[in-house]
Amino acid sequence: MRKPFRTDNVFEVEDDAAWDALVAVCPQGEVFHTTAWLRLLEEVFGVRAERLGLVHGGELVAGWPLLLRRVGPFRTLGSPFFNVVTPQMGPVWRDPALLAGLLAGFEGYQRWAGIAYCEVTFAAALAGEGLAGLGYRQDAYRTLVLYLEGRTEEDLWKGCEGRARTAVRKAQRLGVEVETAADLSFLPEYMGMAEAVYARHRHRAPIPLDFYRALWACFWPGGNLQVLLARHESRVVAAGVFLGHGQRLYYLDGVSRPEGYRLGANNLLQWQVIRWAREEGYEVYDMMGAGIPEIARFKRSFGSHLVELPVVRRTNSLPATAGLAVYRGFRPLARALAFRGAALRRREAVAFRTDGPHRIREGGRT
Repeated sequence: MRKPFRTDNVFEVEDDAAWDALVAVCPQGEVFHTTAWLRLLEEVFGVRAERLGLVHGGELVAGWPLLLRRVGPFRTLGSPFFNVVTPQMGPVWRDPALLAGLLAGFEGYQRWAGIAYCEVTFAAALAGEGLAGLGYRQDAYRTLVLYLEGRTEEDLWKGCEGRARTAVRKAQRLGVEVETAADLSFLPEYMGMAEAVYARHRHRAPIPLDFYRALWACFWPGGNLQVLLARHESRVVAAGVFLGHGQRLYYLDGVSRPEGYRLGANNLLQWQVIRWAREEGYEVYDMMGAGIPEIARFKRSFGSHLVELPVVRRTNSLPATAGLAVYRGFRPLARALAFRGAALRRREAVAFRTDGPHRIREGGRT
């Protein structure tokens, strides 16, 4: 059995209740820090989750969730990794004065575990300042956030740009209706839309089917997960996945058919979730990401504000630098081959009739 990491005041936290109690009282604590989310990532993406904790005066007062996985011969660490449907993570703390001790433990853990590469996206801007001089390359993750606290529905409507309000009215006039999914029966249609969206850019849908199933099983029973479906003439033309935690609501994912854009269905769906979030008492709506200009423009139209969070990356040895460079060089080719393989499998899909199998025509899937 692997011996846990431990120093005088930093150790691997094994008590789920103690960890979640810490996350709940720290201002940086988000759903992405919780035990439930970490277990979901382990189940779906095959990472291993660990939690470093800092003890002061006999109390757990700061913590840092870590995701671990191998890339070839290299041990890598993410908090989070960029491709696990988790925008930010990093440490949580009760008092900024505790950060120096937690950071020392984080550095010690990397040496102890033989980490070749690490990347961190912090949930709070303050946290990145203590890393100066430690060899990290610094960047920023940009997201768009709508502040709901103390605002009436009229305030939020007036805060939308004119083009957003026009699109919402258009969708209502054309008979688009928004409903809440009550079970997983929406999933095949949702995945079909996701695959079609990414296929237009010669990519596979980045979020696997198992993620949505695990997300539903973990968060829907407690009322934290909402899946909204926009229908026009009984056909789903747009959908969104929203996760609430504490005072924050997250726009985890969304898909649309081409007619959904023309009908204004995406705008109506967003306006409905904004109204619902305000009524439920959420104070912040994190629209998660501003990296694609066209999508960022859409999100901005609802009055959201740009927020930048620190991102740091570091390779810890020359062999790791060289090896990971080779890996990244081959990654686009691997994605292209994976997309081509998926396309071939779709074309070769076999449907059975009474007169025997026949191949489904390419392009038959919406």
